[in-house]
Order: sequence, then C-alpha cells, then structure tokens
Amino acid sequence: LSERIYHCECCGLEIDRDYNASINILRKGLEILKEEKVS
Repeated sequence: LSERIYHCECCGLEIDRDYNASINILRKGLEILKEEKVS
C-alpha cells in the first residue's frame, strides 16, 4: 500500500492508486445497475 501510483504493465499508464480504485468501483457499480435493469 505504500505505492501511491498504479503502473499498468500493458499500456504504461501511470495513475494515482486511489483514483484508479474509484474508477474501478464506478465501473462495477454501473455494471451491476445494467444487470438489474435487464432482469
């Protein structure tokens, strides 16, 4: 957790770890909402 920057091995993107986590949480939430809407 001492690493504050996330570094993507595939594309070389460097982004703040907390900001990256917030993007992942948002994407997962939107995915769940879409699944509920379809059901």
